[in-house]
Amino acid sequence: MTDQTQEVLLGCDPQVRVVVSEDEGNLFIRVYAENEEVTDIDALLFNLNDDAKAGDLTIYPDVDVKEITDFTVSPGSMNQINNGAQTKDAYDVRVEFGQEPYGTLGDTDTAAFTLYMDSDQPLSLADIDFGNMTAIINSDGGNGLALTNNGGNGADATYETVVTKVMSEDFENIWAPKQSANIDSDDNWAIKNGQAFTNGCKDGTLEFGEVKACAPVALSLDMRAEGLCNFEQDGCYADSLRLEVQIDGGDWVLLDEFRINDDNTAMVGSETGQCFTGDMTNICYSGGVLDGAQDSVQFRMVSDISAANEQIYIDNVEILTTEDVLVEDEPETTLVDVVGMDEDFEGICDPAQSDNIVSDGNWAIRGGEAMTNGCKDGELLFDKVETACKAAISLDMRAEGLRNFENCGWGTDKVSLEVQIDGGDWQLLDTFMINDAKTALVGCETGQSFGCDATTLTYSGGVLDEATESVQFRIVSDITAWNEKVYVDNVEIMTTEEVAVEDDTQPITEDFEGASAGDTADTQFENFTVSAQRAGDDDASENDAMIFDTNNPTGGDWDLSYTDQGNALIISEDNDECDPDDNACGGTISFEFTTPAAVLSLNVLDVEETGGAIDLYDVNGGLIKSVEIPAAGNNSAQTIDIDARGVAAMDVHLVGSGAVDDLTYIPEAGGDDCETGDDCDQYAVTYDDWVAPTATPEEEDDIQLPWQEEEEEDELADIQFI
Repeated sequence: MTDQTQEVLLGCDPQVRVVVSEDEGNLFIRVYAENEEVTDIDALLFNLNDDAKAGDLTIYPDVDVKEITDFTVSPGSMNQINNGAQTKDAYDVRVEFGQEPYGTLGDTDTAAFTLYMDSDQPLSLADIDFGNMTAIINSDGGNGLALTNNGGNGADATYETVVTKVMSEDFENIWAPKQSANIDSDDNWAIKNGQAFTNGCKDGTLEFGEVKACAPVALSLDMRAEGLCNFEQDGCYADSLRLEVQIDGGDWVLLDEFRINDDNTAMVGSETGQCFTGDMTNICYSGGVLDGAQDSVQFRMVSDISAANEQIYIDNVEILTTEDVLVEDEPETTLVDVVGMDEDFEGICDPAQSDNIVSDGNWAIRGGEAMTNGCKDGELLFDKVETACKAAISLDMRAEGLRNFENCGWGTDKVSLEVQIDGGDWQLLDTFMINDAKTALVGCETGQSFGCDATTLTYSGGVLDEATESVQFRIVSDITAWNEKVYVDNVEIMTTEEVAVEDDTQPITEDFEGASAGDTADTQFENFTVSAQRAGDDDASENDAMIFDTNNPTGGDWDLSYTDQGNALIISEDNDECDPDDNACGGTISFEFTTPAAVLSLNVLDVEETGGAIDLYDVNGGLIKSVEIPAAGNNSAQTIDIDARGVAAMDVHLVGSGAVDDLTYIPEAGGDDCETGDDCDQYAVTYDDWVAPTATPEEEDDIQLPWQEEEEEDELADIQFI
């Protein structure tokens, strides 16, 4: 099954999307138009990263099967297709598409094919130059376009293909196959020892349920036979088991027909050569026709066995499908310094009462400070603090009774500050001891000191820069007398946090204050146009969108009277600009954005009826989401949170009277109007002695398309087993 997928979007208006998936050493390629109504895909041209692979590169299905009408590999020379259309650059590979053989005639909106190597070498995404692809479209009439990605990196999006087990059947705890939800019909097949079973008395069609699939599919099942010596290969008593698949509700296509071999030792598949014997053997299928599913797949097994002592068993049937999941780009981040802990020891009677203290070792609180002396010494352990990298600590320290401290002998007094990095060993930052003059306690590592007055000590760099997960600090006191006191206060631990870089794009709120009451709101706004239709009006009727001043309501619309809304947008009842009045029966207000936008919110006013909604559409007219408008009552004002991206159009459906205001949105990057030219990833193709293409050298009426023939063999090429 597929491992990874990469996607390229070609051109700007219209656009063609190319999706390439790795599939066990093959490349499965899908090409489809973003706007099918205006796009006929005629060819795809691209380069290989290694020309040495050109000689063995092969395509499935064959040329003139399905929509593939030409496949040519010639490194550095492909700049023209068969109807004469030429590109500016030359490519290594050319694939043409059409609905009739030998050319590009007909409307092709989507195509799919598999590339593989005749030499059995594997292909991967790395073999394709995604930075230089071109699709030729609409070229049959002499006005074709070349859609490119302009030599960029080509990787508009990277997808990871997730393999999903959509059906799993082990035939346990049932006495007939059709009792399973996975089986549509069993045609007299039976269950024996937790396996589906068929023989000469119980043969026919075992049909599995249809499963949804819009990408490559694989099938795995275990098979075995009993009484192999009794099976016949040919003649009136010939025995066979057919495995077939139906793609997208089409015809049943043979994957394998199993018959006994000459030695009567194994059942051998006619298409793949896979075989099973008296022992359970795993049989697998992928690739080929199984890569072409766009909607659904269904499998069936058809047994035709002549005797009761010729038995076939199947078990552990699994159907796997794939789904391309977008690999989101990692957001841009930066490291910022944050306060991971701030402790001032206020409002508590004991250090352990603070959420920042794990244990206090008998330390005490005096005057809003942590205090230690000869009677209350030990370990003051602070809580662990997470950090993305470096950390720092600052704290205020002071001492009382400095003349009583000793720096040698059995009565030596000391206070140590230690740190634990990422849960490792405790490491010393400083040990404070009295100096010889007995005027200050001095740190042995940094030389920082404190005396009778509170002094701020800071620690950063060195071992503190090695943190990647967490830091934890402790102060360990070893003091010999009650009148030797050390105080600690205002402990602040600074850590580093990785945060996303904020997008500096600011939302725009259109409040319609730039217009005047009675204005028809059509092309007055910077990033969008507005139109409206009263309920029941013809689509071609005049624009009913009008500006309404809620500070000075007109037309008797006192329910649209507000002191803080200013101008709003209504559906005019009669298009009288001198007396704006909203339509009592509602209608639709339509917004058309000049570039796709992220729509954040919209204010709606005076909505009393249920059933209103806001529908948002993408550039292809596809519905992104629909948001209900609650009936909040007469003279109500409510902000509807929308939060939809890539919005090209928005329809606000009002069931009754009402208005809208304060549209908040963000124009999305890359949405500038696109004209064919140097700044756009597309251009007009040229033609070499162009003439209108013909379908074949013979008369078109005599054409029989290869894919219209009901021959299964054409579908079977390249069915692979794992």
